[in-house]
Amino acid sequence: MYEQIGGMGTVDAVVEVMFMRIVGDLRVKSIFEGESIDHLQGHMREYLAKLCGGPDSNTPNPLAGSALSDTQFDAFCGHLQAALNTLEVPQQIAAMVMGMIYAGRE
Repeated sequence: MYEQIGGMGTVDAVVEVMFMRIVGDLRVKSIFEGESIDHLQGHMREYLAKLCGGPDSNTPNPLAGSALSDTQFDAFCGHLQAALNTLEVPQQIAAMVMGMIYAGRE
């Protein structure tokens, strides 16, 4: 799946678009106050790449056990889905990515 989405170039772009949306969203913005966005993006890039079958960086799921409420988690996932759509990641692959993200929440 990693190569099908375009490798790290697409993963980088997805995470960039996603975080541009997140920092403007009052539902989730406060969760990241005081955190380095670059650091958070780095973790999300590594995790998303690993999730898609790319390099295994031993980065844990940044969402597992997080303090995000269900509403915040849904907003976060909505931004990820929007980023995948914006970058025209094939629907079948985007659905698999989102399924793995939701499965990792538990």
